[in-house]
Amino acid sequence: MNVDILSAGDQIPRIAACRALPGFGLEVLWLEGGTDIVDAFPALESRRVFEQVRSSERMFSACAVGEYGTCVVWPDGSELSALWIARLAEESSVARPSPGLRM
Repeated sequence: MNVDILSAGDQIPRIAACRALPGFGLEVLWLEGGTDIVDAFPALESRRVFEQVRSSERMFSACAVGEYGTCVVWPDGSELSALWIARLAEESSVARPSPGLRM
């Protein structure tokens, strides 16, 4: 029996928990393990959909994990994908675990 396997690229990382940090930082606990701290502002600044989120740290701090763990969501309906967050973490020199993480 010949079985063809299709691949759509890399698996999307899953987020277990997140919390907002001052200055538009995000602390993300990955379902697969590990924690990253990222500066989300470059991503928020690059798209008009994030206008409300980037205009208010109060709105930004209302972040939550999306239903399937594939994004961070805000009350206005905007969302930042886990893939984008993972890329920000890779590019960031400040991506390191927080010693007091309790999510």
